[in-house]
Amino acid sequence: MAESSNANAMVSGLKVSDILLPHPSLPNSMCLGPRSSESPAHLISCEANRIPFVNQDLDLTSWADCLRAWPNPPEGWVAWYNRVSKTHYATWETIGIADALSLSLSPLEKNENILKTIGYFWSDALNCFMFGHGPMTPTLLDVAMITGLDIASPSPSAFKLPKVPFTLSSKTECTSWGAYLKRYMKTKGPVTEREHTAFLNFWLEHFIFCGPSLAPTKNYLSLAYELAKGTHLGLGKLFLGEVYRSLQLMSVKLFSQKTVKTGGPWWFLQLWAQLYFQNQIPDFPPLATCTFPDANGREIRCTSYGQALYGLPGSRLIPKEAAAWFKIFFQGLSNPLFFPYTESNFENPVSFRLDSFADDASTRHLFSIMIRPCFLPVGMSTSNRIIKPGYESYQPVVVARQLGLGQVPPHFFLHHLTASRAELPDILTGQRCYTFFDALAIPIPHNLCFTTTTDGFETWWTMWKTHAFRRALGPSLKQLDAEYDIPTHQGCDLSSLLTFDPESIEPATSKAGEEPSPGTVHGPLQRLKTLLSSSVETLVENPEAVTGILEEIQSHLPVTLQVKLWPAVTLSAFRSRVQSARQRITLPHAHLPMRADIAEKCRRLNEKKAALDAKTDTSANSAELETLRKELENLEERVRMTKRLIQEKETLIARSREEAQGLTADLKTDLAEIRALSSQLVTGKDEDDEAEIAEVDRIRARLHALDEFLQENLSV
Repeated sequence: MAESSNANAMVSGLKVSDILLPHPSLPNSMCLGPRSSESPAHLISCEANRIPFVNQDLDLTSWADCLRAWPNPPEGWVAWYNRVSKTHYATWETIGIADALSLSLSPLEKNENILKTIGYFWSDALNCFMFGHGPMTPTLLDVAMITGLDIASPSPSAFKLPKVPFTLSSKTECTSWGAYLKRYMKTKGPVTEREHTAFLNFWLEHFIFCGPSLAPTKNYLSLAYELAKGTHLGLGKLFLGEVYRSLQLMSVKLFSQKTVKTGGPWWFLQLWAQLYFQNQIPDFPPLATCTFPDANGREIRCTSYGQALYGLPGSRLIPKEAAAWFKIFFQGLSNPLFFPYTESNFENPVSFRLDSFADDASTRHLFSIMIRPCFLPVGMSTSNRIIKPGYESYQPVVVARQLGLGQVPPHFFLHHLTASRAELPDILTGQRCYTFFDALAIPIPHNLCFTTTTDGFETWWTMWKTHAFRRALGPSLKQLDAEYDIPTHQGCDLSSLLTFDPESIEPATSKAGEEPSPGTVHGPLQRLKTLLSSSVETLVENPEAVTGILEEIQSHLPVTLQVKLWPAVTLSAFRSRVQSARQRITLPHAHLPMRADIAEKCRRLNEKKAALDAKTDTSANSAELETLRKELENLEERVRMTKRLIQEKETLIARSREEAQGLTADLKTDLAEIRALSSQLVTGKDEDDEAEIAEVDRIRARLHALDEFLQENLSV
């Protein structure tokens, strides 16, 4: 985050009143800010072309390997779940992973037609999908409601995770998930910390993040170890960050025309899309009636949105269905579903209860986190070559309606102040990044009423839509479905291709059509019959004979016949229409190159107009200039503070040196005194001294023998 000083300056000026804005017409409702008062032209010109569908050919074969990493349970997993859950289920509930873990009990059918088309609408600059009806994105609300993962605890960081005190087999030793399971799943004895960690590592890699390796790795091993210890971690924030990063990597692959092999939590995107586009799915069931297998394989009532969505049927890739979904995403919905969490029949997640929003302070606290911008963590392994520790921007201001708040023109205040995504080099930078907005506490009114209205947003979105959706839909659908028949009977409507009114640049001129004037032709009544029996082309090309005959003989015909024959006089008006119709029949694709050329010219014209708008609109440059001035003031203040700190440090170092010299002298004196005292100490052990005394005593005992000898000799 090289521009963190700029961001700090902006965030320090950000207030709660900038985030929650009073709704202009609905009492007890709020809009989500910060609100922009500037034209989005500059942002659009920079970012719109980065949306894949805007300027990329659509190729479904690019997705051949994208969805191979899919969270279906391998053989033996459910048994392992049952074994470990008996000991650790209470811990899972406490740290907020129990709901997400339960999803691993069921297989999930892929809906390839949704997943292989929705990615083309991702804006990796704004981290949202740009659909025809407006921007939408997975939010922290969606993560909490679908998976139940913790979004309130501190964000995990690869730099802060401890080293695991034991090792697990490498990928070369466990080449598949089945081999991994057989190696680490025990059948007897207690569940050790090592087995619990191996179990959660399996779950994180295979079921949650769905790494592209399709085999066990150690990318999430330290994270699994922390969870096994019962540590509270904001796993939901990491999960959403990885969702965003997977979509960003997908965009990079599409732009480079490479096969998409990113892996990632595509399963969550499928559940999310099915939930928000449920009205476009035939026979979509009431979620409250869906069932889910328990740990014993019995179908039970679902307890969460995630379980209910898991049971929906999937579909293999069918070009016609993929094209239909692309059309839905492109054209948008007339009545989109922005806030789908209206069913209150699910008891999970227990930590976030919309049905008791007014009375549950915990729910309102979590809601304040969901609507607050932040940097989401990405990457839990410093050795992973693809995803290093970094961040993704979470700016819910662009999808306020998905959070039950009014939508205003969004202000992306971090867009120009920080890199869109970057690697984090160390623990200090990571800590600052992941806690950037934590001090921005947003009190949520207990009587808040949810809404999906807008306030001034339509103008902002119209500019985006006319620029981003300038590409003709028909050719795109043809790329997805070779059998799609592009309608050719429609005229070329420049207003649907241009993003501005061409009259504002150069008023268009109109040309009057040329009307053929019938000539005077004479003939008998039988000739008229013969003429009317000829081909349609002949009649419209040479209507004069028919007209002349009718004018000559009309007075001789019954009135009823005159009425029936008189429309033949108007045959000349059908000439151009018949010619065009015949051309469309014989040459159905004759105008495709011309249409493509017009669309391309309009695209270039749009870019020139956007560039013109950017040049004539100086508001963005003025704002940047003011930001640079503030940045300069901040830098100058930092220089002054740094100089003062340097002077203080130099003084402290000099004083420390003087004090060190005094302490050194004292140490030498004390050391000499200690050595003198030590030399006076008597050394040796009491046992040794007593042994020597005992030896002398034994020698002295021998003197008694001398006494006895002397006494014997003296007595003689």
